[in-house]
Amino acid sequence: MLQLFWSSPEPTPMSPALREALETLAGTHRTVDPLTAAHCERTGTIAAGIAETLGLGAARVEYVRLVGRIHDVGKHWLSREVLGKRAALTADEYDLVESHCAFGHAAVKPLHPQLALAVLQHHERIDGSGYPGRLRGAAILPEARIVAVADVTDAMGSDRPYRRALPYEQVRDKLQREAGVTLDGIAVEACLDWLDRQPR
Repeated sequence: MLQLFWSSPEPTPMSPALREALETLAGTHRTVDPLTAAHCERTGTIAAGIAETLGLGAARVEYVRLVGRIHDVGKHWLSREVLGKRAALTADEYDLVESHCAFGHAAVKPLHPQLALAVLQHHERIDGSGYPGRLRGAAILPEARIVAVADVTDAMGSDRPYRRALPYEQVRDKLQREAGVTLDGIAVEACLDWLDRQPR
């Protein structure tokens, strides 16, 4: 069984009220941006699949799934024109898109500070090329490293305004190329294991 180093103990199960609040926050995507809503639901499913493949406990799997479900909640504060743009983004527009991590962190922090930190870090990359903090390796929360892999996996395998979904083999090849470079290698290995077991 694959293992991933965790510096924090197994989280205590969330109260029903807190889980409902987080699910409600995640559900706001459906009215604000249905495409983002579908992406976040799939990202949560993939992230949970990675966590299960790694042999993590039920509370941790649920925690990771929720991070995936709400990782893009900060996009509520971005314009639909920028999010749906088919042409290349300008530098200012790209800076605006990057800000969704901070917006998401601010929205989630009152409910769950640690989960909010994982939302903030979901675009960090282990080689330091990500954002917003340019963090490297183990400085990135394990939850965020898992959701980063799940996020990239679904983004490549889904239609976007600027391109069509990539075939599964191309998604797989790209993940393998980024494993240990920009994406956590253990999380990628677990993701590929999980994907190979899914029906097509």
